[in-house]
Amino acid sequence: MRGLILAGVGLLLILAGLSIAVAGWFTKSVHLVPWGVMLSAYVFFSLMTAGSSMINSIYTLFGYKGPAGELQNIVKAGVWFSLASALPAWTTILLDLTKPLNSYWLLLGFQPASRIAWMALLYGIYATVLIAELLYVLRYEPAKEVVKGLAAVKLAISLALVIVSLMLYPNLGQVFGVMTSVPGWFGAHMGLLFLIGAFYLGAAGQALFLYPYIKRYGSFFAGFYGRIMIISTALLTVAIAWIFITASHLPIAWVNYEKVLFSAPFWLIQVLLGIMGVAALALLALSRGYLQALPIASIFAIVAAAYMAYYLIVSPQLVLPEVLEGLTRVVDYHIAGDELMVVFGATLVGLGAYSLGMGILPLGAEEKPKRLFILK
Repeated sequence: MRGLILAGVGLLLILAGLSIAVAGWFTKSVHLVPWGVMLSAYVFFSLMTAGSSMINSIYTLFGYKGPAGELQNIVKAGVWFSLASALPAWTTILLDLTKPLNSYWLLLGFQPASRIAWMALLYGIYATVLIAELLYVLRYEPAKEVVKGLAAVKLAISLALVIVSLMLYPNLGQVFGVMTSVPGWFGAHMGLLFLIGAFYLGAAGQALFLYPYIKRYGSFFAGFYGRIMIISTALLTVAIAWIFITASHLPIAWVNYEKVLFSAPFWLIQVLLGIMGVAALALLALSRGYLQALPIASIFAIVAAAYMAYYLIVSPQLVLPEVLEGLTRVVDYHIAGDELMVVFGATLVGLGAYSLGMGILPLGAEEKPKRLFILK
């Protein structure tokens, strides 16, 4: 009965989300900032799915199960979370296009010099391999013994997924980093920040959404996710500081980043919640074994990452250099209703997909597929 309720809620959320998102696309107007909050949402969700996949690889690729097989017991839920969190990323990026149905030309007319074309190709490979990994874990995990052929298949899928994930986000960083027209993006720092942010968001997303599975298997996960959050928070702090230091040497970029640095939201959301709050709660979970601290730390991290994605993508576009040296163009940006509809709808799609999977897929360690090879 519980599964049917979750599946029903999931279907309703998916239908509602798609309706809202498509309605937002139909009412979409031209904005002064072309890469606005929809692109910020895309970056946010795309980092979450990649980070989740890389965390899953600690078991799927490197074979670490945990002292009592804890990681093996939640891997099915972890892989499904990776796929569900990818859906809002793909929804927002497609609906940001004027003609989303023509996006297949990125592949048919593939241009090796285009980093956006590479994103389309890598996402296609990522989705294919992620679905293959999901089918594998639903059918064969957890397994005490795996025949040699299946072990090789598992290794190949896991290795391919990690390689593609590691290629995706440095490449995504370079989509922004090669744009000399936006000085706040230009440089190699964006790729590094996205890669670190993927681990930060992946750990936060899993610790929050997989909590119903995590709490069944003891306090191991307090230390496991606590360590990942502490390390990724420390690295993220360095990466963010490096962005501001880099911008301080380029006046046209510093105009925007200075406003962010001396704003209350930055210190309250990014520093107090996203760095100090996450680190303190993760340390509490690690040192004291308080599993309950993880969901709170995750919420802090998700809120801070959403804010970070916004100021990293939108803020550098607000003061731009003109063709004539020394002249700048100031852009006034406010999030429009159509953008909010697409982002909100895409988020509902992701939540609905995760709920649907919890209802119809055998994601628990003790569950085995009974219908159509993958369903409960």
